[in-house]
This record gives sequence, C-alpha cells and structure tokens, in this order.
Amino acid sequence: AMLHHEPVGLAILGGEGAPWSWLPPSGGRAQLARIHSALAATRPGGRAELGVELARIGERVRRRSVVVLISDLMEEPETWGRALDAYGARGVDLRVLHIHDPAEWRFDVSGPARYRSPEGGELLTADHLDVQERIGEVLAEYRAEVASWVLRARGMLLPAPSDCDIALLLGRLLRARP
Repeated sequence: AMLHHEPVGLAILGGEGAPWSWLPPSGGRAQLARIHSALAATRPGGRAELGVELARIGERVRRRSVVVLISDLMEEPETWGRALDAYGARGVDLRVLHIHDPAEWRFDVSGPARYRSPEGGELLTADHLDVQERIGEVLAEYRAEVASWVLRARGMLLPAPSDCDIALLLGRLLRARP
C-alpha cells in the first residue's frame, strides 16, 4: 500500500512500550518509519480489550479499507467477535494473523503445577494429564469459534505460530486474494 502512496494507519491494542497507540492513516515514507518505530518498541503485555478497541477502530475505518489484525486473540471470542460484524457490513477487507505459541497449544508439561495466564488472572492448580486429555478438544472449539467470527465478517484468517517468521506470514496474508 505504501508503494502506491495509499494512506496507512496503525492502532496498537494492549502491549507495553509503544510511543503511541494510534497513528491516523497517512501516506509516505515518514509514516512507514513511524509505524516501524512503534512496532519495534511495543512488547506483548496486558489485556487489549479487543471488543471495545475493535469497535472504536471500526468507527474510524473508511469503507472498503484493508484492516490487518495481528493478535493472539486471547480474550473470549464473544467479547470481540461482534465488533468484527461492522467491518464486514462496511465492506472492509479484514485480514487476521492469529499468533499462537505452539508450546502452549501442545501443553508439553509433566506433573501437577500451578498456572497463571500471562494476561492475568487467578492461580490455577492442574494436573498435566487432565489438561492434556482435554487440550485438543478445547483448542479445536476455540479455533473454530475464532474462524467463525472472522468468516462472518467476510475476513481472512491465517494461523501464525510464534516460532515462524511473522513477516513472511504477514506478506502471505497481504498477497492473498479476498
């Protein structure tokens, strides 16, 4: 988009260290530098409040824009899914890069332990055998729910393991035909 001088903006939802959380769409090399700088400074952390923030951004996005969401989507899908409906209704080309940690999804742990979500929450004691027995089923349900919300908004979804080259996956997502 930047090569065609089209306006590009950035919204950072959650995270820490970002010099700003919103860059209105603009064109040119200076905008690209601001986007790179903000992304390089941002570290994962905290809750993004996806539902509220995606709804707020949806009000700002022009019809027929391209919106790329890069997220682990680790908030209950029903809290953010409905916000995507407006994107589909406005003809927005929504593309979602769903970041996930393969080690978390495999749950390659042995022995009972106490766990706390990186997003916060109470300590939870669990036996690894109980979790491993259900993790596949729970993940399949979660991934299906995420996919249904994105598809409902007429969007494209690409799972992105965090141990892969995210830039390569993002390029693939952007080159894909809607």
